[in-house]
Amino acid sequence: MSAMKFLGALAALVFLTAATPEPVPSGVPFAADTDPVKIVSVSLSSTEFHPGDLFTGRVITTSNAAAVTAQVGSIRVGVPRIAIGKFRLSMQLPNVPLPIGRQKLIITAVRRDGAHATRSVDVRVDW
Repeated sequence: MSAMKFLGALAALVFLTAATPEPVPSGVPFAADTDPVKIVSVSLSSTEFHPGDLFTGRVITTSNAAAVTAQVGSIRVGVPRIAIGKFRLSMQLPNVPLPIGRQKLIITAVRRDGAHATRSVDVRVDW
């Protein structure tokens, strides 16, 4: 194969690979870019937290969610995307004064255009 044919074939392969959408994983409902974004499920390692605890959580959304955040009070963190519609977080909670008592953990899934859906989970923060 000549160098030019090889480069042409390589360019076509790169183009096709870049243009091929990532498959939607099992358990993630497909949604078009203009469909409402939805939070399908939220699972947490615990609903009771203490400063310094290791916290893990998993969020399943529709396939059109571009990002997910988790917020308690004024503390908000991004939940890393591991696949289309699948987000997972593992973090050590800071050893700082957190709002004590019953709190709402607000999970927000955001579509590329800014449309969003939220779900709240009751949690408890203790020292």
